Amino acid sequence: MLKKLSSLLFLSAIAVMAVSQSAYAMRQAAMESAMQALEDAESVLKDATANKGGHRVKALQLIKKAKSEIRQGIRFANARANEMQLKQKREREASEALRLKNEARERTRRDREARERRNDRPAERGDRRRGEAQSAQDRKYNTCIRQARNSERQIQACNKKFGKKRLERR
Repeated sequence: MLKKLSSLLFLSAIAVMAVSQSAYAMRQAAMESAMQALEDAESVLKDATANKGGHRVKALQLIKKAKSEIRQGIRFANARANEMQLKQKREREASEALRLKNEARERTRRDREARERRNDRPAERGDRRRGEAQSAQDRKYNTCIRQARNSERQIQACNKKFGKKRLERR
């Protein structure tokens, strides 16, 4: 029976060592499994008779130490996983901020180019209408000024009527 317990304890210790190196990658199912195996071994040893020359007590102490190491490994792995998640989150946020910054630059560049194109090309239909309306307004103003025939009062009336501020004699 002692030989069976020793082999169970030995296998549990190997499982703990093997699992501790790759535990943080997943939900730590292997660490939980190793903990369960140690608890099973502990309950078997507690049920065994006490006359084992001190080896049963030593095995129980080693199991207790192994369980402590597993808990520390799980804590370490969880902390490391949290650190990795935070690092990944920061990287995603930085990447998103850079993407938004580049989009804003691109939008600004496109807007600037569109303004430059609007200033360089001939007036569009709506612009021509405004231009024509302005030209008609100017023609009426010029006609009014011509009819004023150098009368300062009539020129002021034309200026007032058409919203002009200059005093013109033509």
